[in-house]
Amino acid sequence: MPFDIGPLVAVIALLIFGFVGLTILAPAAIAVRRRSKLAGVIAIAIAGFWAHVWLRPDMERTRRKGAVEQCETQLAALPGVFKGKSLLDESAGLSMRVIVQLLSERNLDFIELKPVVMKDGKPLWIQPRGAWSNGAWQLPELTSPYVRLRLSKKGDPACRPMVNGDLDPMPPFLPDTCLAIEEVSKPSAELALEHEAAGSGIGTSYGLRRLVKREPRQVLAQLTTSESAGMTSSLSQHRLSPSNADARDRDCRLPFYVLLDRVHAPERSSEALAEQVVHTRRVKAKRSLESVLASSSDWPRLVVAKETYADLTKEQEVATFVPEISMSAWAGAVEAARLQGGASVPFGPRLLDLKQRTLIELQDVWPYPWKTHALLDGFFVLKDHLGWDKSEGNLLVRFDRDGAFEWAVMVVPPKVQSENPMSWPQALYVVDKKLVLAGRGSRSTRWEVPLKQLPSMIDRSGAAGQSTLER
Repeated sequence: MPFDIGPLVAVIALLIFGFVGLTILAPAAIAVRRRSKLAGVIAIAIAGFWAHVWLRPDMERTRRKGAVEQCETQLAALPGVFKGKSLLDESAGLSMRVIVQLLSERNLDFIELKPVVMKDGKPLWIQPRGAWSNGAWQLPELTSPYVRLRLSKKGDPACRPMVNGDLDPMPPFLPDTCLAIEEVSKPSAELALEHEAAGSGIGTSYGLRRLVKREPRQVLAQLTTSESAGMTSSLSQHRLSPSNADARDRDCRLPFYVLLDRVHAPERSSEALAEQVVHTRRVKAKRSLESVLASSSDWPRLVVAKETYADLTKEQEVATFVPEISMSAWAGAVEAARLQGGASVPFGPRLLDLKQRTLIELQDVWPYPWKTHALLDGFFVLKDHLGWDKSEGNLLVRFDRDGAFEWAVMVVPPKVQSENPMSWPQALYVVDKKLVLAGRGSRSTRWEVPLKQLPSMIDRSGAAGQSTLER
């Protein structure tokens, strides 16, 4: 028989309300019987306390709702973009995750922070639980009125290990990147995010978030907020919109981020941007999947010369097949690009042009199971599925670095295959002037095709197709 919780809830509620009533009625009764002013004052104070406890949550929700409604009215007239090379945050509203985005994706030269002194007397510089996903980054104890954060190279004495412990040396950063922290007495940022907290003299129950140009002072935008000093409604996973997209943050519960999401650096050449940041350039394939497949009977056959093997360590396997998750593979790609003096090198599905500090990506070329591999200063696209060892119609398509279609071939398996043939290629690289299509595993099955058998293609990469195993 199921237990009926209703009577239990009723009893608990009766006890709670009985206790509340008793705390009020007892001193009130004493005040009446004994004509005690003190007891009367105590009864009134207790009644006020309970009214505050029960009514404050509703009052606070109503106040926040009103602030959001005012903000949404102001939001309709808010410009989409505000340009500036640097930013000062005077409200301790940034997380380290967003600071990294501003310095990399948004191309700001530096970020300056002014602390908010909390009730315990300690300075709050950033949102403590807004640092990446685990909240691991915390600024050290600092005594200056402001700090400046900028990207730098390892070895810079301003780079502090306790801050940089979780800075991932992966794209968009070069492997030797660190975050420098400088104590400054006077800020010099071009823009500033200000917070006029509720109850600080503005004659209303609401506060304001402002984005201003500092010299000469000009208020660029402001939004109503219900947040108090040192309080920024934020989420640990909160991110700014992609730099090439319109500001998508229109949630007036987060007015700080609504303004911040519209801050971008002005357009500048890659040489003028931070040296430690590699930017992504997306190119569109200039021929469709449907067009290539429709002409499949016209494409020449490319017979694989032979099947070989390579025994890989775990690190080599990751660097060969999923380099985009390998710090050592990224460091190796950057070093190879430096040694080759400007030639592009492959890094998974993207080409690294270190001279332009750019990763070139063939954008959304075709849907799964089609997969892109960067190699030989361009891109190869193939079908990422089982059955390559049994089919003579394995399509391999070539695009140049700007997305122009160059050629397509039908890859035919080698005449002699092992008992463990390659089911499908999961990596492409060049070894000894041969194109290698490699199956994944600690013992990697490889199909080899001499480069001279491939159709002609634009290749400005020199030895850029060299495999991870040869570096």
